[in-house]
Amino acid sequence: MIFFAEALPRFPSPPEGLPTVPQDPADREVDALEARIRELGDKSTNLLLFLSFAIVGAASVKYDQLPADPGLVRSAMRWWMLAVFPVLLGVLPVKELRAGHRRWYGIAVFLKILVLWVAVALSFVGAIQFLRAIS
Repeated sequence: MIFFAEALPRFPSPPEGLPTVPQDPADREVDALEARIRELGDKSTNLLLFLSFAIVGAASVKYDQLPADPGLVRSAMRWWMLAVFPVLLGVLPVKELRAGHRRWYGIAVFLKILVLWVAVALSFVGAIQFLRAIS
């Protein structure tokens, strides 16, 4: 029986000892910026997931069963809802606007860091409000 992987052609690996073509430093910088943009997008996605659960959790708090201040719970939800907007900006696919452009990638990294910090700060305030509500 032939498996799919066995049916694929095998290409020989390059012989060892041959000099390799060095990569252009500008290309390496673009690759590093692309990786950083991807990493920041992943962090934004994780924060969006947290905010989703936090908002649903706060919305499902039963005030009569749990000693929680309804005003503070609403305040926490407001802060978390405000945090959603910068997070959504952080997950935008900005690389595609000017693919491979080093300066644009640098600007995109800066903007993604900025909106991620804003979102984290808003989320933190919401978490403090929620803790105040349930304590």
